[in-house]
Amino acid sequence: MSFAPLALGVALIAGCGGPPPPAPVVASNTAATSSEPAAPARPLAGTYLEKRTTVGMCEDGSGVDCEEVGEDRLVIRESGDGSIAVELETLGANFHTCTFEGTLQPVEAGRRYRLTAPPSDDEGECELTLDVTATLLTITANGCRYYCGMRATLDSTFTRP
Repeated sequence: MSFAPLALGVALIAGCGGPPPPAPVVASNTAATSSEPAAPARPLAGTYLEKRTTVGMCEDGSGVDCEEVGEDRLVIRESGDGSIAVELETLGANFHTCTFEGTLQPVEAGRRYRLTAPPSDDEGECELTLDVTATLLTITANGCRYYCGMRATLDSTFTRP
């Protein structure tokens, strides 16, 4: 997202004397309604990985639970119209997964994006929300079980470098 500079017109008439013109007012893109700092106006596009410890059955046949580390993965591509294309893969217990691809529309430019997908045959509509702060990307899913295995969810948080 880019912001065009704020144009200020100040007429200076040579030889008039008088006080200097007032200093320009600098516009701010910080939202006054949130206690969380505004996300910087920098690109969201990229691949984000977040390590997650999962529990699965050991492959030695002992029937004992084993902990292993896997990664959730979020890929974001920005478009010229303000929307973002998202590919999301999350990992749950016993290595069950969720996989989602879609285009999220801006609700609050640079801070919140949302997609409401039509209902599947088995459930109601899916609402996926991405909240952006200076340090985190948080995915919240409501009614999106269609995209997930038994013990997995699309809900996830990614550290923003």
